[in-house]
Amino acid sequence: MPPKALSFYFLLALLGAMFTVAFLILKPFFAPIVLAAVFAVAFQTPYKKIKGAVRNHAGIAAAITTVLVLLVIVAPLTLLGTQVAGEAAGVYHALETSGTAGTVFDAVRGFVGDSLPFDIGSYAKEALNWLAGNVGVVVSGVAKFFVDIILFIMALYYFLKDGAAFRRAFISLSPLMDEDDEEIARMLGRAVNSIVTGRLLMALVQGLLAMIGFLIFGIPNAILWGSVTVVTALIPGVGTALTVAPAVAYLFLQGSSAFAAGLFVYGVFVVGMIDNFIGPKLIGRGVSLHPFVILLSVLGGMALFGPTGFVLGPLAISLLYTLLNAYHRDAGR
Repeated sequence: MPPKALSFYFLLALLGAMFTVAFLILKPFFAPIVLAAVFAVAFQTPYKKIKGAVRNHAGIAAAITTVLVLLVIVAPLTLLGTQVAGEAAGVYHALETSGTAGTVFDAVRGFVGDSLPFDIGSYAKEALNWLAGNVGVVVSGVAKFFVDIILFIMALYYFLKDGAAFRRAFISLSPLMDEDDEEIARMLGRAVNSIVTGRLLMALVQGLLAMIGFLIFGIPNAILWGSVTVVTALIPGVGTALTVAPAVAYLFLQGSSAFAAGLFVYGVFVVGMIDNFIGPKLIGRGVSLHPFVILLSVLGGMALFGPTGFVLGPLAISLLYTLLNAYHRDAGR
């Protein structure tokens, strides 16, 4: 083998080894860094306006925008996550101590008889144990969030301040053609705006409205079920009805027919219809993923990354969609 070729392959092997080491070093901090990059893209418009107002001082504008993100998004979500985790633990404890779950299972067994080929109670107990062990991780991730928050703040500041320089470095180092790199960067920006600040924000709005309705009409653990509505709002066709309809049935069975009717009207015309009014404005133009794909990416993202997977999952699928488009475009040349 010629010395030049041997040197080239040795360089590739060394580069691959160092990439592996670098990945292992940065892996614990992957989620907050990528999340900071997503927020930096989503808040580009406020950042540019603030930068213009402070006479193009990038550092000052980045600091103000970072504080804005913390005040508007991070702090409320942290408080909400803590509250949801507490309510979920309370629901589990109540089911364990009151025997409500056992009563329900006995009623079901009495209705269908003993012909079932499996033990409902054991499966239900396993489900409750899973809920108790995972709901805090899935919904809040409070402990890990506080560990990562400093990294998130620092990364967000530098992504805002030096984002253009990072983009130029990416284009310079990438082996792809510069026009492909530019197109990938543009499509990722559109993906963040249409998926993250569009569909996911729409789900958050519907979950908040559902939580308000649950509080008004007296549904127990309203914050917990409002948070569940955020996820169900991503399901095509049924969406928020998966939580609102059982809540209406609960009120009706409790004898609160007026409250049940009120929550039904509120759920249909406020929670359900809000998507038709502000959804198109939030989603806008960009990478168009099917709602079912978004749902799968949210659930898979939370399973892989924890609570931050609510954002990172759809972003990863959007990146795959973008790269497939780039490949298809290059293959057609």
